[in-house]
Amino acid sequence: MPILLNKFFKPKVIKHFQIEVPAVEHRLGEIRDFITGIAANAGFSQHEINNLKLALDEASSNVVRHAYKGMEPGPIRLEVDWRPGELDISLLDRGRSFDWKGSKTPDLNRYVEIGKKGGLGIWFIRKLMDETDYKATPKGNTLRLIKRSKTALSSMQAAKAVSSSEAALPAITLPIPAPTAAAPASTQPEEAAPTVLPRRLSVKVKFLLPVVGVAAVLVFGVFAYMFRNQDQTVRAEIMANAEEGIRRLANDSVNYLFKQDDLHLAGLVKTAVKVDPRLSYAFVVNNEGVIWAHSQTNKMFQHFSPPPGFKFPERQKVLVQKYQDPDQGAMLDFSFPVWMRNMHMGTAHLGMKLESMEREIRTGRRNAVVIFIIVLILSTLGVYVLMTFLISPVEKIANGMLAISAGRLDHRITIRSNDEFGQIAKIFNDMTRRFNEAQGHLLEQELVQQEMQVAQEIQHTLLPREVPQVEGYDVASLYRSAKEVGGDYFDFMMVDDNIMGIAVADVSGKGVPGSLVMTMIRTALRLEARGNRSAIDVMAKVNDFVTPDMKKGMFVTMFYIILNVRQRVINFSSAGHNPMILYRAETDQIYYLKPRGFPLGIDLPDPALFVKSLTQETVHLKQGDLMLAYTDGITEAMNPKREQFGEQRLIDIIRTHHQLSSQEFVEALSQALADFTQEYPQNDDITCVVVKEKMMVGEVQANLRRKLFYLIEHDGLPVTEACRQLNVSASTYYRLKRQKEKYGDKSFFETDDSHKAAPMQQMSLDERHQLLVWVVSNPDWGAKRLADILATPEGGQIKMTERQVSQELKRLHLTTRAERETYAAKKKVDGH
Repeated sequence: MPILLNKFFKPKVIKHFQIEVPAVEHRLGEIRDFITGIAANAGFSQHEINNLKLALDEASSNVVRHAYKGMEPGPIRLEVDWRPGELDISLLDRGRSFDWKGSKTPDLNRYVEIGKKGGLGIWFIRKLMDETDYKATPKGNTLRLIKRSKTALSSMQAAKAVSSSEAALPAITLPIPAPTAAAPASTQPEEAAPTVLPRRLSVKVKFLLPVVGVAAVLVFGVFAYMFRNQDQTVRAEIMANAEEGIRRLANDSVNYLFKQDDLHLAGLVKTAVKVDPRLSYAFVVNNEGVIWAHSQTNKMFQHFSPPPGFKFPERQKVLVQKYQDPDQGAMLDFSFPVWMRNMHMGTAHLGMKLESMEREIRTGRRNAVVIFIIVLILSTLGVYVLMTFLISPVEKIANGMLAISAGRLDHRITIRSNDEFGQIAKIFNDMTRRFNEAQGHLLEQELVQQEMQVAQEIQHTLLPREVPQVEGYDVASLYRSAKEVGGDYFDFMMVDDNIMGIAVADVSGKGVPGSLVMTMIRTALRLEARGNRSAIDVMAKVNDFVTPDMKKGMFVTMFYIILNVRQRVINFSSAGHNPMILYRAETDQIYYLKPRGFPLGIDLPDPALFVKSLTQETVHLKQGDLMLAYTDGITEAMNPKREQFGEQRLIDIIRTHHQLSSQEFVEALSQALADFTQEYPQNDDITCVVVKEKMMVGEVQANLRRKLFYLIEHDGLPVTEACRQLNVSASTYYRLKRQKEKYGDKSFFETDDSHKAAPMQQMSLDERHQLLVWVVSNPDWGAKRLADILATPEGGQIKMTERQVSQELKRLHLTTRAERETYAAKKKVDGH
């Protein structure tokens, strides 16, 4: 009954939209653009639109990666019903089904270890949406997402009320008598209105019993029909679930049966029994008749002896057979063959007691009787309430007219209907509203301006006014807000005298909430960064600081960089942020540096999961190298044709202008963005920080030696004082003094340029492209064969070890042969 009531009383659909795209990664942007336009027209806020985009992007990506995995990519159809203040979204595919209900508590520890996104993606979708549901049928799978917006509902109701009242106002003119001296408003008797109470009660008494009788007959008829068909419906549903379960078990068993992996196969059959409590057993028999996995462990590896008269199922057809078990009584056996291409691997079986099915049918009958009694009682009460509801508008209109005529212009007639009573109430309310509307608008604008001014002041205090000067590094920044108050944040902080931290972050919310989150991030970061040389530790402590106070649905992505001036080493970590781009001037190669990590501010079930998700990487710059940390406002900047700036244009700018200073480079980037967007409004904030290497390690060390000996030998400072000022130990001075005496001043103070930066562990974009070319053409090759071919002239003479190639495949989620084959199949379908 709740489903039926929800169906009949749900608000009417204003408009229906739908779009269908192929299930390939590069076409998913069309889904994001599609839902963005609908949500914007429906009055959803930018924050709510971002949540919708994030949820749909995760859901559609899962369809591409999992539902169509190993299959020919089919379509993804998005259907959207726009109701007042609500978007009802259905995402349909024809791939493999997913156990949505079974993913309530994803194994996040395993997610952190293997770096996959399935469980966490479902968790994110549920966090971002108001309601979620998933149904799998033989015709396809449907993921239903519902997102509501009070802002959109309020604006729609206000617009509808204004348009309705303005349309009705010319047709009816009702004068409002002004109070006079003889009859002031404050003394007009309330008793002047006619008394309607006796007549109202008599109407209720007159109509209550007949209507209750009719309602009882209708309810009884509906439940009699449902009761008669319930047994057949329940049986059909149980059989359908069992048939779906045996198909899923057979399909999931193919690879394990082929590999003779009894451990994982045993896990599958046990899971099948746990998912459906009606099942008594589940097992898989190979083509030799040996039970390779059984939900009852003691029956594994025994020869399967079927009951008398048992048949073997035909290909692609579920066979249901009834037999008598000596211990458990009457049983139903569901069997389905396991095929790998044209090779028969074995048969999967599920067993169910007939008594379990009958018990569920009996329970359904009892529940139907109880529901009938409850509905009958509620319908009687509902009829009484309905009668009261039908009569009460007359009384409300009469009382409202008396109040308005008495001069109480703040009075409102509350009739929430679109009939004649509702139209009269709207006209009266509109007449009183217009008197106070002008003053109300002025007050509202003043409050908004005050709020925005406060937010601007908050943000202006957050962003650094100037870039600190760091010996040997050329640092510059670019920031351009999309609104009066943006959601991006960048900062510079001195960890100690020789180490500087750089943060680039993007808050999921804008306006005042985003500014407040930025305030928390800045406070926590500056507190925890001081003296802490571990990027992971700083990120973890900042996350602990801000998570308890973060609003539901908001989060922060951040890239945190630590520059070591003395050692010329750069350490960095990422909390779900865009990759940092590194340009090597010596080789003219581009690298994407993206350590793994969760975004900040997400309330995870286990706080330790955030630290486990983070990784820290290190890079040594050489003179002329350029490093760029940025937010997605750059790559997602749009021109009037709604084309995005994209990563390729950003890379082209880096290759073209890498020789410029950092400040000149950000100016060139800003100009390129302006030329591309052609003053088209920004969708997001634009932020980046550029770091260039100016001095090598040998030059820094030579300068340090000169300063140290100058302070001691020229200025006459004591050794301890000079070492304290330069932050070196006294033992270091005496060691350097002995080297000076041994090699002489000239050799000692010369710059040692023999230092070489450590080789990159990641592949550059060009090298990665070459690797993927060979993966597509030879998906069966492992890391060793790929490393060997890359080292040849045919492969581009790319010298990478087997371990480096293996790590790159892991970053690309192409570790296994099956993943590489799926990737190659998609690329061939896309024509790449």
